[in-house]
Amino acid sequence: MTRLAVAVAALVAVLALGACGGEDENSAYTEQVTDVTTRLVEGASTLTPEGGSPKQIAANLDLVADRYAAAAAELATIPAPDEVAALHAQLAADLTKLGDQTASAAKEVRAGGAADAVGVIGRLTKEAERVGAEIEATIAQINAELAD
Repeated sequence: MTRLAVAVAALVAVLALGACGGEDENSAYTEQVTDVTTRLVEGASTLTPEGGSPKQIAANLDLVADRYAAAAAELATIPAPDEVAALHAQLAADLTKLGDQTASAAKEVRAGGAADAVGVIGRLTKEAERVGAEIEATIAQINAELAD
């Protein structure tokens, strides 16, 4: 489970939008998104990085999935400036995707037991890293648009 905890921590660390000067609308948007992602980071930091039994691993994965889903749902309620609306929707969709994949991994661990847990966690970690890179690129685009 240590690899997954590291992947989750790395992913949520990229979620904070850079502080952008300028229009009040952009500042308010940035503040709201940063607040959501900060809570996601804080929630992830409370997870136990050790593996344990398949039941414990699955429970931790469920917590991560729930946090991704909650963050995605909250992001969906934040009105984005027009110039980043599509990127903002992509950010929420990517978090939803991570939540869905993490929930599926929890089910796989429960069904397969200890023998399958390592492989499931390895696949999930790789996918989290891939989607995390997409999220990081989306955030860079949002920051660039808001800086203009």
